[in-house]
Order: sequence, then structure tokens, then C-alpha cells
Amino acid sequence: MSVAFEHSVSPPFPGEDPAPRGGNDVPIGLILRQTRQHYGQSLIYIESILRIRASQLDAIERGDLEKLPGRVYAIGFVRVYAEYLGLPPDDVVRLFKEQYNADRTSRPELSFPVPASESKIPNLFVLVGSLAGLVLLIGGVALLNGSATQARTVQEIPPVPLSWQAQSHLHENWTMDGKMPLEAAAFAAIETAAREERPYPATDKH
Repeated sequence: MSVAFEHSVSPPFPGEDPAPRGGNDVPIGLILRQTRQHYGQSLIYIESILRIRASQLDAIERGDLEKLPGRVYAIGFVRVYAEYLGLPPDDVVRLFKEQYNADRTSRPELSFPVPASESKIPNLFVLVGSLAGLVLLIGGVALLNGSATQARTVQEIPPVPLSWQAQSHLHENWTMDGKMPLEAAAFAAIETAAREERPYPATDKH
């Protein structure tokens, strides 16, 4: 589909080719930049015409595609930019795709070994051990305090109604405020942390 621009640049002068030659090895961004400079237009001015940010046009010219919103948008920007500069948009987009795909496949994937002391499994074991020790400590302190005061207060405790006793058996696994006991809450937190530490399945980006 052809796009008409009210302020499009003039076509090259007869016998003059503003775009550098050199086949597919010439970066498409260099072709676009030299063509723009040939016509003496700034990125700010072209931004006002195409409504594409000057920083994004500059990223296209420098081949810094990480600063673009995505591959689909990048292809659209390149097509509009090429047509505005009087270059064949289909050929420019085709060359851009070839160079884009070649750049992504040629990037090496860096993989660094993780020391055993910094891996996530030992940290998880440390977390479990710490929480278990905290639970035992709290339970031991509560047991000692209860044993010390039980002899003094046993005569002061009124008899518990049978209906209350029946209800207490239904909620023996919960605290008085309706929350999970410390042991259950601790293991629930550990389970949640373990799920979050699991690596997400790799997705194929296109």
C-alpha cells in the first residue's frame, strides 16, 4: 500500500543515488541515514511529518532495535521511513528483516555457572531450617510459661461449657483470630517461595 506524504522529499537528481551501494552487507540504517542526510533533513523535522519519534528514527539508523517497541512496529517504521525518503519500501523492509534475523541468530547466549553457595536450593533449605527453628523456639517458650503458671491458675479457671468444647475441636488447627498457626503459615510461605523460584518455561519470541 502506498503512503502519500504532503511534505515528502524530492526524488534524487538524475544520475544520482543517495543510498550507498554494497549489497546486503550494508546496514539498512546506514542507507536510511545517508539518504536523509543527502536531502539535508533532520530527525526532528521528519518526526513532525511521520509522527514517529526522532529517538526511534535514530535507533533505526543506528541499528539499536532494543529501543523500538517491538519487531512489528520496527518493520512498520522502516517501511514508512523508506517510502518517505523515496526508497523502494518493499526492498528496504526485506533487507531489514534479513539483517534483523541474522543479528538475532548470531548473538551468543551467555551462560555463567552459579556457585553452589549462591544457588537457590541451599537458600531454600536455610529458610526452611530457620523457620523450623523459630517455630520450635516459640513453642518451647510457650510450653515453659504455661507449665510455670498452670499450677497457680488451675483453681481459678471456671469449667468450660460442653458446647464450647465441641466448637474447639472443630477449630483445633486454627488460632483464636481465625488465622493459620505459625507452623502452617511458615510452610505455606515456603511453598509459595519455591513456586516463585521455579524458572518459567522458555517462550519462542517471533
